[in-house]
Amino acid sequence: MAARLCSIEAVAQRECKEEAGCQAYKILPIMNYLVRPGGTNEKLHLYCGLADVAEVGGVHGPAGENEDTRVSRMPLSVAVFALQAGRINNAATIMAI
Repeated sequence: MAARLCSIEAVAQRECKEEAGCQAYKILPIMNYLVRPGGTNEKLHLYCGLADVAEVGGVHGPAGENEDTRVSRMPLSVAVFALQAGRINNAATIMAI
């Protein structure tokens, strides 16, 4: 078994910076799950990053990775409404909410 080069929490912290342009002051585990049991052994780890998001927004992602991650902020009540309306429809986001 290969040694882990960095912790999952460190990866979550790095992804906050790269994908949302913010620095989390605390990373809290939510859950992990198999993406498609029987079809792949890929496991997704969900974390909640506590951060000051007052100025967060825009498009982020490393230029060399061809990622354009649009970041938006919304109150939980709006996120729940978007979920119920079917506008949020991916498993990781649904579970995180």
